[in-house]
Amino acid sequence: MRRVFEEASEVLKYDLKRICFEGETEQLADTRITQPAIVTLSVAAYQIFVNEVGITPAYYAGHSLGEYSALCCAGVIRFDDMLRLVQVRGQLMYEAVEAGTGLMQAIRGVGITSIYEACEEVSDESGLVTVANVNSNNQVVISGHRSAVIKVSERLQQQFARASAISLQVGAPFHSPLMVRAAQTFRKEFDKYTLYSTDKLVISNLTGLPYRRSSELKTALASQISATVQWKASMDFFTRQGIDRFVELGPGTTLRNLFKNTDNDLRCYAFDDPGDLAELKRMKWAPLMPSQVISWCLATAVATPNRGQQSEQSLTAITNMYKRLQTLKKRSEKIENAQEEMIEAITVIKQMMMEKGLAASVQCDIFDKLMQETTDPGWV
Repeated sequence: MRRVFEEASEVLKYDLKRICFEGETEQLADTRITQPAIVTLSVAAYQIFVNEVGITPAYYAGHSLGEYSALCCAGVIRFDDMLRLVQVRGQLMYEAVEAGTGLMQAIRGVGITSIYEACEEVSDESGLVTVANVNSNNQVVISGHRSAVIKVSERLQQQFARASAISLQVGAPFHSPLMVRAAQTFRKEFDKYTLYSTDKLVISNLTGLPYRRSSELKTALASQISATVQWKASMDFFTRQGIDRFVELGPGTTLRNLFKNTDNDLRCYAFDDPGDLAELKRMKWAPLMPSQVISWCLATAVATPNRGQQSEQSLTAITNMYKRLQTLKKRSEKIENAQEEMIEAITVIKQMMMEKGLAASVQCDIFDKLMQETTDPGWV
């Protein structure tokens, strides 16, 4: 962790480690400091987690700012470039509105549709308010001009007996129309940086689905500054994929707490919780046998029929994916440890099943079969 903070301090041109561990609360609350600090801590936590627990994630996702550290850990963007981008992002968001102009509040006990309707009814030329984060069925964050946000929360609390509103201690009304200019400027800044291709799947805050092309990223991340974070949609996607275990890598347990508000039987561990970290280290993870996994992926690609009529573009994509699996199979036969080839093969077969139009339940059944047939019998 020390090395990560030292590198961050060198890039940012100030002592981030001292600010994080010795700085005043008021200084840490400044979004220009908060944003680089959070992503640095998240990346450091990820490195420790992978080294000590030995688990490589199937997917990477981050809430709002966390999407940057997710992309960095997935190898899409270099750590130093991520820090520079986040530093600019924090500065632009800080400058977007005058202090005290905006407000963000977490609303509980009200349906998502009712909150959207209230925001639309209240917003006018004198004040804008919108849904900033759809975190769960029971928590939605609204953001905008202070007066408009308060008006919406008061109206909802009058209409719904179980409604409650909590003001968030943040530096600006993020993910609202007040951030549009910042988003536009940030998009231009993004063109200075390089994003890299990866076989790892990263979830978009805008759609709640994996990015399909690296060309989507710059526009999506810039838009995210003023758009709604669809966190619940991300969780719904994971449920459809049969993913039921998550690890929160960063300060606090905010995301773990959000999981408690979902209707799904999901388990989230927080790296920042000593008890959760100890439990993760105690777990025995059954490793997959690379050669068998790649062969299984190739066989599944052939045996799984397309669902519905496929476009010419889709059929070409499926053909290319099959050829890629053949290449991975040949490569794996020439090396002793084909872990990277196995991970890529699993990613390819996931993408192929989505392209073939298979229902989420069918995909889950297929991967259950993978676990049963390719796990090393010497492990539990």
